[in-house]
Amino acid sequence: MLSFIAERSQEDADALVRPDGLRLTYGSLAMATAAVQQAIDARVGDVRGLIVGIAVADAAGFVATLLAVLEAGGVAMPLEPLEPRESEGGEVSAEAEAARAVAVVVGDPSEDRLDVVAGDTTRRALPVEAALALAACGGRRRAVIAAPALAATVDAVVAAELRSFATRTAVAAPFGDASTLIEILATLRAGGTLLDVPAPAPIGGARGLDAAECLRVGHAGVDRVIHPLPGGALAVVDGGELEVRGPGVMMGYLDDDLATHAAWAVRGPGGDRWLRLGRALERGLAAQPDAPEAAILAVPVAGGGARLYAFIAGGSGGGDDDLALPAAIKRVTLETLPHTADGAIDRRALQRMASAD
Repeated sequence: MLSFIAERSQEDADALVRPDGLRLTYGSLAMATAAVQQAIDARVGDVRGLIVGIAVADAAGFVATLLAVLEAGGVAMPLEPLEPRESEGGEVSAEAEAARAVAVVVGDPSEDRLDVVAGDTTRRALPVEAALALAACGGRRRAVIAAPALAATVDAVVAAELRSFATRTAVAAPFGDASTLIEILATLRAGGTLLDVPAPAPIGGARGLDAAECLRVGHAGVDRVIHPLPGGALAVVDGGELEVRGPGVMMGYLDDDLATHAAWAVRGPGGDRWLRLGRALERGLAAQPDAPEAAILAVPVAGGGARLYAFIAGGSGGGDDDLALPAAIKRVTLETLPHTADGAIDRRALQRMASAD
């Protein structure tokens, strides 16, 4: 990634444009990233396989820090932005402590207000393919991402011609979900420009839920169909379960073996791990305030891909309109969801309803 940015640094191309009209070229982005790398190395040392929190509000500073962490072999975890004074005395946020982050980068690197706060001294290394979702602080999901888990996905997005040098991608703080990171990196990898925009108002008081729960496994067309990206795999199995595997699919929930076991299936002689995408998205919905009972499943479509449905209990007055759902999912509201004799959601009955749609 940095080698590509270095190639572009000789040009006067914009990597990021701020609301006040200031521009960050690819050359200045490379310089900012190098400065962050030096600060992390000086204050923490080797971070390969270790979690480094990023609590930076400025888009330019965030992007430079993200690149620095991933290029150093670290595992990046976006956090709520902090000023250096908020981490005085070496204190880090509860989310960083829950993840046992080795350090947290705070402040604004682009304005020389960068600080690297030392975190957990146990320095527990994660596997190099780490792409995990952290559940902390009231059920919020934080992406915990290592470079190998992103590289193939970013390349696939560019190869599928979803991004090009003409791409202009809007980004806004906070940058807490994995899909946002992929949008940032894919845009830069294609030579496009990031547009720093004001943060949008949250829907129903909840952070938007999208494919961040599983990183990017495909892209949604205008017909609400999920199409697999090159190098990935996508299948609809019995009961309407949508399973995915391949580059960019997260490997599990951090320190939550039960949730990981429920959301992943091991199939085939090679023991391939398939993510049950619907279960992961349902878990994210359940963490939202006053969330009703919901089931997400899929039906295959001609020519490949699948259409996702979210069946939500509660009727028209159940408050389900406040739920943040991905745009590619079709919402179906029922008074109650069907259940089997043992009390589980009857997914086969829901799949039949979706197939008849």
